[in-house]
Amino acid sequence: MFKNFTVVAVAALIASGPAFAADLPSRSAPVAPVAPAFTWTGFYLGANVGAGFGGDFRLRDTVAALPVEAKLSAGGFIAGGQAGFNYQMGSFVVGIEGDLAYADLKNSVTASAAGHATATAKMSTDYLATVRGRIGYAWDRVLVYATGGVAFTKIELSAHAVAGGVAAAASQSKTHTGWALGAGVEAALTDNISAKAEYLYVDFDKKRYFPSGIHSGLRGDLNSHIIRVGVNYRFGL
Repeated sequence: MFKNFTVVAVAALIASGPAFAADLPSRSAPVAPVAPAFTWTGFYLGANVGAGFGGDFRLRDTVAALPVEAKLSAGGFIAGGQAGFNYQMGSFVVGIEGDLAYADLKNSVTASAAGHATATAKMSTDYLATVRGRIGYAWDRVLVYATGGVAFTKIELSAHAVAGGVAAAASQSKTHTGWALGAGVEAALTDNISAKAEYLYVDFDKKRYFPSGIHSGLRGDLNSHIIRVGVNYRFGL
């Protein structure tokens, strides 16, 4: 009888083995956490450097009642900073950006009127600033965008004229308002740092300089092509 009991006990133990093993703690590897998806949403600050070229410096002057007109390219160095905010909806990104840069766009021109008068004018800019909207499409960490808005610059005109043997010189600076339109591409190098390349066309209004004197007819305005590269540090929400 003892032998029969032993056989039954062993059989029961064998039958319960799988169920007992199922109750043992699992030693499988822990599940790795899933990294959050990259997003362009957030504020950012950055710096840029580039050049302006190929645009026109337009000069219209009146010397001793004789009209003098000239047009030529103005170009130079640009460096500054920008700040903005992006909001991503699916693959589309909208935002706003403002920038302020030192802009050394300059050139000079000399013209004559009917052989009786000559005028020389020099133009230079102090700064370039824009406030623009941005709209783009993102392929994960690469963003292609279009941008447009208002632009501001300060132009200094210095003029020297000779008419009828009389010479006169003057200098004056004024703030010009205009518009900016362009496009760019930005790539995220890390979760917080991105690099960009951008093109802008800027066009500023005409203004009259020197309300009295020999240069009382002088008017100046400017448009220019801007190409620049930059980096941004993004603060994600």
